Amino acid sequence: MRGPTKSFYGLSRDSAPNLEPETLLTELRRVGAVTLDNKRFVHVRMRSLPVYKDNRLAIQHTLMSLHSFITTLRHNLDSDPSNSDQLFHRVAWNGAFDRKLIPMLKIKLKRQGQDFLESFDNWMMRKNEGRGKKMRQSGSEPVFIGVYLAIGDTRKR
Repeated sequence: MRGPTKSFYGLSRDSAPNLEPETLLTELRRVGAVTLDNKRFVHVRMRSLPVYKDNRLAIQHTLMSLHSFITTLRHNLDSDPSNSDQLFHRVAWNGAFDRKLIPMLKIKLKRQGQDFLESFDNWMMRKNEGRGKKMRQSGSEPVFIGVYLAIGDTRKR
């Protein structure tokens, strides 16, 4: 929980400076992401949060994802079409995908999408190691990388 070297409180202050460490711990425990043992050691139980098991968390996650997606689209529309300043935005689209294959597609996307996101998450964490206080003073930006699956076109219904 606390200590002179790496601790939950230190990690919390560096990664979520506007959130009280106790509040973060309570929420992470509530959704089952971490446990606390009798020596007050924090144990991670899952790499990513199952946001759709909790309505409040699902709403917050959905709105944050939608906002970041819209921000990407706006940035790209407002930037020079030369693509030098545009943010990455690509979509794999199939207009006539076999419905029977959708369960397999979901499994494939869940596995490979999770691996993809974790690889970028690890890369960003490695790049930020030891830079917590310096980053807040010199300037930092929130970064969102997402993977999603949309099925069907509501305009056809």
